[in-house]
Amino acid sequence: MAWIALVLRVRVGVKILSTFGIDDMLMTAAMAVFTVYVVVILIGIAHQMDRHYLDIDPKNFPVALKMEFLSGIFYATATPCLKASIGTLLLRFVRRKLYIYIIYVGIVVSIAGNLWTFLELIFFCTPPQHFWNPVVAGSCKAPSELARATLGQNSINFITDLVFGVLPAFVVSELQMNRNTKVSLAGILLVGNCVMVATAVRFKFVTSLPIDSPDFLYKIVDARVLSTVEIGIGCAMGSMVTLKPLFKAILHLGSSYKYGSASNRKRSDYANQLHSLDNLDNQSRANDGVLTLYPLHTTHVMAGKEPHNRSSEWERNGDDKSVEARGGGIQQDVTYTITHDKP
Repeated sequence: MAWIALVLRVRVGVKILSTFGIDDMLMTAAMAVFTVYVVVILIGIAHQMDRHYLDIDPKNFPVALKMEFLSGIFYATATPCLKASIGTLLLRFVRRKLYIYIIYVGIVVSIAGNLWTFLELIFFCTPPQHFWNPVVAGSCKAPSELARATLGQNSINFITDLVFGVLPAFVVSELQMNRNTKVSLAGILLVGNCVMVATAVRFKFVTSLPIDSPDFLYKIVDARVLSTVEIGIGCAMGSMVTLKPLFKAILHLGSSYKYGSASNRKRSDYANQLHSLDNLDNQSRANDGVLTLYPLHTTHVMAGKEPHNRSSEWERNGDDKSVEARGGGIQQDVTYTITHDKP
């Protein structure tokens, strides 16, 4: 679903809006890294990464640990790209300086927090291969240091999710949108807030990571699942909020026929005129070239007197009263004559 939403987002930006902004680039990068993250998780599951220590084949254990290590690296890379994409998108609509400052702070804090965890993972063991292959000579830091970095990362992600989840509600309420569009965006934002819920639940599993436990891989399965849900829903909802032009074209959100553009109304009026002329021509052909005439209207425009005086005569070329009799008013006779030559 996240990839479908991203493809539609890119299509809307390129085909409809003729633009591909920084937020689109960041979201594409986040989806690319998230895809690699999912592949790594699947490879780890294929090597029994989600089982108890005693149930894992000893041959699979180094691969499972390596995939766990790589999944943490890719998670710490995809998350700031996602947050920065959402924040950059919000900057398109925000006008208040306070909101702009909040968004920039959220982006910077997200990048800093995930970079901290990224570096902690890279340098947790020296060399890094020692993490999944004890045969390689090396050493690792105390497990509490990595647990502290992971907890800090989750706290920062929760705060940024809270900011980027609640702030759009204030932004949308201030935008000049019709009710249907606001309701649709509110629904998408509501689903997007599930990311914040997943991050909050993840606290339960990262507050005390059992890194020093032999059954470490099995005990963090739930945290791994919540991390996947967090990024997946965030990428999907972050792309869906940009599909308003597509929704408007398909579902006619925020528009109706009677409120069409001026060019559409002009084309419609022109089409009606052509249709009337076609009917007139058809009527003439039906009468063997003799066109049925309708009473002509002669309009008199007189200053200081009656503004309009319409008659239903065939033609009115004169009047029994002179200009002086009308008190010096100005009279203009306009005669419309319809002729039709038999073909």
